[in-house]
Amino acid sequence: MVTLSESDKDFVKLLIIDCDDFHLNQKESLAYISKKLNRKISRTSYNECKKVISDDDSFANLFPNSGLETISTIFHNIAERNRILNSSSDVRIKSHNVWNDPEFVSKYSDRFFADSYAIIEQTNHMVARINSQRDLTSRNYKSIPSRATIREEHVKCGKPD
Repeated sequence: MVTLSESDKDFVKLLIIDCDDFHLNQKESLAYISKKLNRKISRTSYNECKKVISDDDSFANLFPNSGLETISTIFHNIAERNRILNSSSDVRIKSHNVWNDPEFVSKYSDRFFADSYAIIEQTNHMVARINSQRDLTSRNYKSIPSRATIREEHVKCGKPD
């Protein structure tokens, strides 16, 4: 088995990010990478490169338990792509742009844009929830008499402490 050079690994990582952005499965990813690399790579090499990318996910906890994991993944992929582009002098990496491959884009763009639709849907739900909370707060505020005052009151709850 041929091992990958460091520049090949960076190029493969960039291609893996493309595959991740377009939601390709492992078989589709390996076919795309082999085509772009002009040689086949093993599943082991693919998985090692993919693991390196995912181990450095600094955005994983950016939106904890918010349902916005998709946004976190997008941020991570953008940051990782920029790191690879800025740290490499490899011509393949510098000139690579998945959007310049019409065959690939026409085949998988619907998967890519599905993320956008999901983010828009999540955002619409969040906006609706915020508007609902704002309306409730406004109604509660209006129900308080204008001469009302707030005072602290201590009440025993019946527990020993």
